[in-house]
Amino acid sequence: MAAMRVKMLTLIILLVLSFSPLTSIMATEGRPIIPIYAPPSRSFPLKIYVYPKDYDYKSKSHFLCAYHDLISMTFHQVVRDFRKVVYRFSEEYPQYEMLTIIRFANTSRPGDADIVLRIIRNSEWGTAYTLVGAKPYIIEIDCSEAEEGANSLYSTLFHEFGHALGLDHPPQLWADDGTPELMRNTGDGSFRVYPSTLDLYAIYVNFFTKVEYGSTGEVNITLPQSIEYKTVIPYDVELQQLKEENKRLQEEVSGLRSELSDMQMNLDQLNDVINKLTSENEALKEEASSLKKSVESLEEQLDQFKAMKSNLEQQLARAQNEVSKLQDEVSSLQEDVATLQAFNSKLQSENQVLKRQLQQANQTIQTLSILTICLIAITIAITTFKRKIRAS
Repeated sequence: MAAMRVKMLTLIILLVLSFSPLTSIMATEGRPIIPIYAPPSRSFPLKIYVYPKDYDYKSKSHFLCAYHDLISMTFHQVVRDFRKVVYRFSEEYPQYEMLTIIRFANTSRPGDADIVLRIIRNSEWGTAYTLVGAKPYIIEIDCSEAEEGANSLYSTLFHEFGHALGLDHPPQLWADDGTPELMRNTGDGSFRVYPSTLDLYAIYVNFFTKVEYGSTGEVNITLPQSIEYKTVIPYDVELQQLKEENKRLQEEVSGLRSELSDMQMNLDQLNDVINKLTSENEALKEEASSLKKSVESLEEQLDQFKAMKSNLEQQLARAQNEVSKLQDEVSSLQEDVATLQAFNSKLQSENQVLKRQLQQANQTIQTLSILTICLIAITIAITTFKRKIRAS
């Protein structure tokens, strides 16, 4: 444990130094850079050891990680894929083919190892880090990292493996092709992240050139102009990706063909509908023409009705004037009628008086007639008496 604490102290020193000004070699303005420090060894093959038991820092005892086998297999996959990445890089840039002599071998003793993997939990240093500065370089990863997903676990282990080969954190998050820079950005877990050309070139410089690390123990490496800054994916992985992409495209093409067939059917149906609509349109045009004629006829009738309306309005105005005059005359007649009624009432009253007077006159006449008759009779009687007297 004392040796472990020394190694952790060395790690802290290196982390602090990584933020200090660094000496840069082969600097080119605007080109990506990455700090490097001395690798654990330059003798090949580099020895690798994986602790069979997992360590709990809190209880300071061993425990069994449920993902031990998964993490171990993923780490060995990272080691194998590093070789594949190196081969592809050296084929694209043959001047760096010496990278291909970097080999790895398993060892059964941690004291013989150059790089060690240990699965831990409850560490104050974090969930994934690499202890460097004293051989062996130790990659420690928390058991819970496996729960982040296979891609995230793979990218994290590859990142720590880069530290075990002497790579520190570069300032840039992304390569020029838009892919994550492994030694700074392990992605979002939706895909695996692989080393960049900057990482591989820095490893070449670290292992196969004379490097002056200076007082800080680190030096900045700048990617040459002749090397494109991009992610280097193993050929078999890219081939698998191409196969999957091809399968996806085939499925997409199949789906598009199905959609095209459906669209053709829909097009046929639309053609039928268009033909039907064309026929209906012709019929509607004829109907519209007929309606247009009817509208024109109705407009003519409307004009006639408007003229008739104008005449009727004039007649109505005259009639209203006449009605007004007639109303005045009626008012006058009503007054005359009222006068006549009053006069008639007066005449009726006078007539009643005359009737009474006539009755009285008739009675008087009757009386006078009787008196006249009586007078005549008396007269006759007197006359007769006188004659008789004379005769006598």
